[in-house]
Amino acid sequence: MFETKFFKIDDSRYISYFDIGRGSKVLIFIHGWLTSKESWIPVINNIDKRKYRIIAVDMLGHGQSSRSLKLRFDTYENVYIISRLIITLNLRNVTIVGHSTGGKISLFLANKLYKISKTIVSKVILVNSIGTYEFWKSLNVILKIAFFKPIRFLIGFFTVPLFIKFYLKEFLFLLPISDKVKENIANYLLEYTSIHFESLRNKICALRITKNLFDVFVEDIDRSELPDIEIVYSDNDKLVPIQVQYKFSQLFKKPVHILFGSGHMTPIEIPEDLARIIVSLSD
Repeated sequence: MFETKFFKIDDSRYISYFDIGRGSKVLIFIHGWLTSKESWIPVINNIDKRKYRIIAVDMLGHGQSSRSLKLRFDTYENVYIISRLIITLNLRNVTIVGHSTGGKISLFLANKLYKISKTIVSKVILVNSIGTYEFWKSLNVILKIAFFKPIRFLIGFFTVPLFIKFYLKEFLFLLPISDKVKENIANYLLEYTSIHFESLRNKICALRITKNLFDVFVEDIDRSELPDIEIVYSDNDKLVPIQVQYKFSQLFKKPVHILFGSGHMTPIEIPEDLARIIVSLSD
């Protein structure tokens, strides 16, 4: 395991992160919904630390970052604190890699930093990303009601832990799970996901995070204020439809790079393949 560092703005706003390697090229990894920076370890283990400096962050309310109930845990709070970290570390020519919800965060983060200086972020790599109206439209109507009606708290409080268990062990994986994938889940995913349900406060944070999956949409970003975008998608992703990736392709006029033999949790399922394409696209 890598050393965990902390970046603090105040007692309510702080995030944990890995800072590994001292290469001239910088990769920043942003994880998905209710996971953590540890979900990137299998990918990080397949990247040359002599060539790359790798930073993986825990978003607010995730991993070892703040779960203060003073926070909203929305896109803009995360963008604010991660951008402050990047500026404080004086990083340049960064490639941001975002998985799932982290893809949406990556785009808004890149947009903010690009407006400050076009030398900070050179590229964003989206991996099985959400964030478009297309993803919202693809949801079952019952899920839409659960997100926006007053009953969502009671529904979420009792069902989110059950859903997470199902989500991690069944839904994300179309193909039979190999022993290596099971090992990666056990080592890097389950412990940090279970933290969300260890106390009443943590459950409330998890519900706020879930509610904010649809707080903003990528279509609303000024696309003239973005660096180069790359789109990576796994062929067996049953959570995020391929139509969502086609929407990204249309928005950014870039092809969709397809990886084979993986469901939604590509960093855990095929980390070697994902690391290879990240390195290729960031060069």
